[in-house]
Formats: sequence, C-alpha cells, structure tokens
Amino acid sequence: MTRAIESRDRTEFAKVQEAFALAYLEAVSDKYLNTDSEILSRIISNMNANGYTARQGATATGDIDRVTAISLKDVEGNETSLGTSKTKEIEIEFTESTEISGETPYYVLADGKYYEIIKNTAGDFELATTETPANIVTNGETPKTYSVKVSSSNSDSVGVSYNSTTKKITLTSGASTTESPVTITIRYEDEDGNAKFTPISLVASVSNAVTVADILNQTFATTADKTAFYQGFYGCVVTNYAKTIDTSLNDQWKIFYAGTMGDETEAHIYLIADCYVKYSTLPTKTVSGTTYSFMKNTDLKVCFGSEWRDGGILHANGMFPAYRTGSMIDSNYATVAEIKKLNYDYFNSGFFGTDQCNMRAVAIMLDTNIWSSFMDSNGKAKYSIGGPTVEMLMKSYNDSHGTDYGTKATGETGYKITKTVTTDSGWATSISKMISKTDTNKLYVSENTNTNAEGYWVASPSNGQDYYMMEMWYNGMVSGQNCTNSDVGFRPIVCLNSDVELERQENGTYIIK
Repeated sequence: MTRAIESRDRTEFAKVQEAFALAYLEAVSDKYLNTDSEILSRIISNMNANGYTARQGATATGDIDRVTAISLKDVEGNETSLGTSKTKEIEIEFTESTEISGETPYYVLADGKYYEIIKNTAGDFELATTETPANIVTNGETPKTYSVKVSSSNSDSVGVSYNSTTKKITLTSGASTTESPVTITIRYEDEDGNAKFTPISLVASVSNAVTVADILNQTFATTADKTAFYQGFYGCVVTNYAKTIDTSLNDQWKIFYAGTMGDETEAHIYLIADCYVKYSTLPTKTVSGTTYSFMKNTDLKVCFGSEWRDGGILHANGMFPAYRTGSMIDSNYATVAEIKKLNYDYFNSGFFGTDQCNMRAVAIMLDTNIWSSFMDSNGKAKYSIGGPTVEMLMKSYNDSHGTDYGTKATGETGYKITKTVTTDSGWATSISKMISKTDTNKLYVSENTNTNAEGYWVASPSNGQDYYMMEMWYNGMVSGQNCTNSDVGFRPIVCLNSDVELERQENGTYIIK
C-alpha cells in the first residue's frame, strides 16, 4: 500500500537519497554512458556495490498510480472565502512521477520499503518520496485505484463536491447562517479509504450576506422558480434598518424591490414602511420663511392639500404652495436625473406636467430632501422618498407573482396601467383587484380598519385627470384618485446603497451587515 514517508523513516531515507545522488553523479560523469538505460544500469550497479539494494520491478498488470502529491492551485495559504457569491471553484493540481520510457520500473530498498527511480521535470533521475507497495515491485500486481474525496466539517455551512473531469472542487454555501470557519478536507485515497498522502486541510470562511448584484445574478430553471424566490425575498423584514418610525405602531421596514429603474445600470434594494406612517412623522417644507405641511384627516389619513382657481387666480394650500411646478426643481432633489428614472417612461417621453396638480404632488413625494428624515443613521441609505412609483410597484409585483403587468405614460397628464403588457392591451387608469390582497406579509396591500388609511399614495401621475395621483388601495385596486383624497396615507420608500449586504436569519428576517 502506497503511503507518505513517516517521520521515523526520514533518517534512513535521507541516507539512501544521498547514496543515490552520488551513484547518479558518478553515472552521468561517465562520457561513455549516453542513454537513459545505460545511466540507469550504472546507477543500479553503483547502489548495489555500496550496500543498497536496487532492483528492477516486475511488470505490472495495470497502470501504476504515479501521483506523488496533490495541491490546490488557486488558494493562497490555507484559507479561502465564499464571499457573497456563495460558491467557489478550486482546482486540484496533481504532481506525477515521470515514467522511464521503454523500461520496467526500477526501485531502491530503504528500511524495508521500495521507492521508485523516476525522472523529475528537469530530466534528472531521483527517488520518488512515496513508497511503492512490495507486491507491485515483486509480483507486478495491479495497483490500487486512488481517487479524490472531499468533505466538510459542517456541510450545513459549506457543501463540497469534486468533478474528476475538470479536477475542480466546488464549495457551496449551505443553509446555515453561521459564519464560523469551516474545515474542508481533501483526501487522495484507495477504495478501502486509505489515504496515499497526508490529507489537505482548507479553512473556508462563509458569508451568507447578499448584495443586490447577488440577487440579480441568480439563474432560475423556470419562471415558477423565480416567482417562488422573490415571494420568499420581497416582504421580508429588515430588522436593523436604523430608523424607527413609530414604536407605538411596531413599524418595520420590508424589502419591496431589488433591481434597476428605467435605464439605470446600478441596481439597488428598496425598503418600504410596512404600514402607514403617522401625520406627526411626515415632513414639512419651508420656503422663504414659511413652513408648509400636509393636510390631516386622521393620524394616518393624509393628503397633499388642494388647488383651486378664483377669478383665474390659482390658489393652493397644504404642501402645494411650496412647489412652484410639477417639474423637477434642482434645489429639491439630491440627484434629479436618478429620481426621474423612478418615473422613467414619463420623463423619457419628454413630459413635464408643468403646473399640473398631480405633478406637484409627484414632486412632493420625490423630494429627497424633505423625506431624508426616513434615512438611517448608519449611512446605509442613498435616499428616501414618500412612496413607490407605479413603475416600481409593477416591477416588484411581476417579480414575485410572475405577472405581465405594465405601465405607460400616455400623455402629459400621466400613466395608464395594464395586466397584459406583452399584448399591449387593456390599458386603463384604474384596474380593480389588480394586486392580490391575500399575501401573507401584506407587502402590497395593508388591511383596512377604522383607523387605517384605505390605501397609500403612489408617486406617479395618473392619466385620468391632471389632479389625479396613482394610489394602491386596500382591496387590491390600483387607480388614479384626486390629490385631495383624505382617506389615503403614506408608506415611504428607502433606497439602500448598492453595496449594502443583507444577511438572512434563521427566522426569515434579514439584517444589514
């Protein structure tokens, strides 16, 4: 049985190696010896003359396993990390002895063990450092078959597999959320489980945190698989987003959407307040020393205000007087171009909605300055706004329900919606029961009670009228309604930085790393 040299063998083997080196040096210095066969014959003669047994082995009936060592090619030191990709391939490199062409193998005996005479990569003869079983040397029996076996100290944290064709080990993150180091063991063993050399140990560190890129780079065999994944991701609570809305309401932040908006190249994860926020938490706007506020019906039912004309003169109250037009005003927004992509089809179509009541309301909802009060204290949020846009709402719902919903800015006034965007039909300003209200996590629809609002404002103009905003109702209807509707509330949206990592917990919630 082939095995690595044990520590007690080293002194004897070192003596044999030294004698072999001298025998080889004497052989190659003889100018009359030109061929490998002639040099090898002299080595054998020299070794035997010096009291070391050297002999030609019997012809094996099968291929002799000539692997003398294995190593990991693309791992520095003895550690690796799966990172957020959750998987890693590591190639095994095999070091094999060079067979002497045209000759039956020769061996040297050291302390009762046979070591083959091989050629190294430089073309010089040397002794293999791995023992060859005596039965192979003397009887030519078929050597044992060896193969790579890999295992993990905790397969629930890191699973391992080996592909003998590619010679690569694949490390895959398991279901456990532990980040303790996991030891991977690589063995080169025979069919009886006996290792040929000392097994290799590799320490792998695992991160169960994911970025938005990890989410979007996933592949799914079927649409149903994709839908199932997003149903398990959207609506999950992020427990440590460092912004408490109202402890009395036990407010939480839920994952609403992961992806890009419009023609963005940078994707983000968006969180939504899981219920309507109180009037006392809503922002105000101060212009030229005057502070403007939303109009309150109840703590949770709030509207923008109202506009009317008297003798041709435009009058407004609530938040409206603080916003001169419905177009984006540079001083009101952290990144105007990025915020416009939230209503991409509207602005990309060249619409502005100047002085429209509904576009003033959109400007209010997308004013990142005033809604910054909902940003966390740890710098994990890029910006916050007063609610999702209709484009974001439909993108999220399509991901988690496999639907074909679409939005289209059909004019300066605003958007229409459809359940069948691929057929480009069924466009309307209002669709009843468009959104399922049976979702267990109530991500899209909140329950309607005597105290709750009946829906929440969506930050997009409706094509119904120039004073209509899109709204998401408790009964699943998406529709355009008057900006002065006093039965509607706000569910702010937070855009997390693109490099934020979310780590899933055993109870199904997430934390920000």
